[in-house]
Amino acid sequence: LLTSLVSGTLRCTWDMKVASGTGYGRIYVNGAAVGVEKTTTSTTYVSQTDDITVVGGDLVQLYTKCSVTNNDVNTQNFVVSCDKALISVSNS
Repeated sequence: LLTSLVSGTLRCTWDMKVASGTGYGRIYVNGAAVGVEKTTTSTTYVSQTDDITVVGGDLVQLYTKCSVTNNDVNTQNFVVSCDKALISVSNS
């Protein structure tokens, strides 16, 4: 989970796989589901992408679940990016 430092659109990417069943992944903002729920039945990592809109200070989370009891969705490389600078430059 992370807290956004900017307002605007963020691109969230991650890889996920399951040992069996169907794996589900979805981005949440401040505890509410946003974007599109992603699914996979792959036993090797598959890249997922979702663009979301946030306001500075929003909490961004990736939630996962599996259709098979006692089975996990494995994730890696969760990256959140934006097209805005996170620093400012002063002439003083």
